[in-house]
Amino acid sequence: MRYAIGATGFFAGYILAASFCERWAEFDALGIRLIWLPAGVAVAAFMAFEWWALFLVWLAALCNAWPLTEAGGLEAPLTHVLIDTVGETAQAAFIWRLWRSDLPHGLTTSGDVLRLIILACFVPVVVGALEAALKLLAGDEMIWRRLPLVTMTGGFADCLGILTVVPGYVAWRETRAVARYEFGWISLYFVPILVLLYYAQHGYAAAVFLAIPILFSLAMQLGLRGELLGQGLLFLGLVVAMAQGQGPFIHPDPLRAYVDFLTFMLSLGLAAMGIAATQSRLLSENLELRSSLRDHNAMLEKTVAEREWLHQQVMHRAHCDELTGLPNRAMFFDRLEQSIIQARRRGTRFALFFIDLDGFKLINDTWGHEAGDFLLRQLGERLRGCVREYDTIARMGGDEFTVIVNDISFRRSAAIVADKVIASLAKPFLLPEGPSQVGASIGIAIYPDDGEEAELLLNRADSAMYEVKRQGKNQRRFFSEDAEADGSAAL
Repeated sequence: MRYAIGATGFFAGYILAASFCERWAEFDALGIRLIWLPAGVAVAAFMAFEWWALFLVWLAALCNAWPLTEAGGLEAPLTHVLIDTVGETAQAAFIWRLWRSDLPHGLTTSGDVLRLIILACFVPVVVGALEAALKLLAGDEMIWRRLPLVTMTGGFADCLGILTVVPGYVAWRETRAVARYEFGWISLYFVPILVLLYYAQHGYAAAVFLAIPILFSLAMQLGLRGELLGQGLLFLGLVVAMAQGQGPFIHPDPLRAYVDFLTFMLSLGLAAMGIAATQSRLLSENLELRSSLRDHNAMLEKTVAEREWLHQQVMHRAHCDELTGLPNRAMFFDRLEQSIIQARRRGTRFALFFIDLDGFKLINDTWGHEAGDFLLRQLGERLRGCVREYDTIARMGGDEFTVIVNDISFRRSAAIVADKVIASLAKPFLLPEGPSQVGASIGIAIYPDDGEEAELLLNRADSAMYEVKRQGKNQRRFFSEDAEADGSAAL
């Protein structure tokens, strides 16, 4: 259904374009047609329907030529009509075929426009010469005398029709915002173009030169496609004026008027396209530069992220135990110093636990070090669940751990936490070899009661832990100077 509607639209567009050119684009002074818009409609049909357009274009051309045109008071032979319609269809197909291979993405660069201009100028002239040769073979001897004029003017008419219709169709089929932006600018310039055409048709020939800044502005704003659209609009207005014997290019010599007209349009178009090409190149270079900067920034961000990750890994390995993920001995002493500084400044107290596991050596000796490592990882998770987030748990090495419990008001608070640790570790650990249990001997030192220096606090917590070991293990004990003295005497 969609293709049927599109085909009907192209068919009607071809007939309307032909009627317009036959009515308004005939230059009676030379007996030629200034522009043939159906040539551009035919190329657009191939762009839309590809090879299906062969029959569509030929049928539209045949219907337009029926009834047969008159030449010198006589009806042209049917063979001539068939040659013209087949030639126009082949011409559009050939241009589209070369265009499809060279310009898959439309008119975006000066090279695209240059190739389109070459195809539009070269192919119609060659096809026109072939048509004239076929008509000569068909018995039209008069065609030989008119061969240069018919070939060149017919080729130029088709060329101008292609260059007027095709850029507009390319811009129209773009559904992106850029196409709507282009048509907005074309609409904005439509009024001044009509004004200058009005004055140009009424004797003010210099008014047509106002088209120069208009087209240059379009070229700067929209690039190549916008410049071609604006030039096509201006061109159609001048064609109608010239065909009616008006405008700035009327001259007693019709051939000179025709040459002046084509020279003006060609010069203006080339200048505007040069500006548009420069603008497109600058825009392309700007986009490439932006893309390069984005890629460079992305690479820098990736490099920075990788370095930050590596730095974090190095810092983690330097300050954390690889097995349990807990802070290591170096990090523990740093945290202990920070706790001492904060407690001294705030006038608060904290507790330091020294934990030694009971029965861990037996697990290592029985099931191996892998089982012991598995148990230590679980033990680290359990210890985390016994304290607050701003407290510190550290592995000092082997089966020895320390805990800093910050901001306690009473010794009883430290005892509650220690009992919680003992109860948590008393639960069986699920190892691959089977469930296993360990105990915890915990020595506790309180800042500032038991010391105000890091080493002293650690030594006294360690001393309290050994006192637990002597008294039966799997218990907690606060540091006591009397107990320390008794332990020293025993040693």
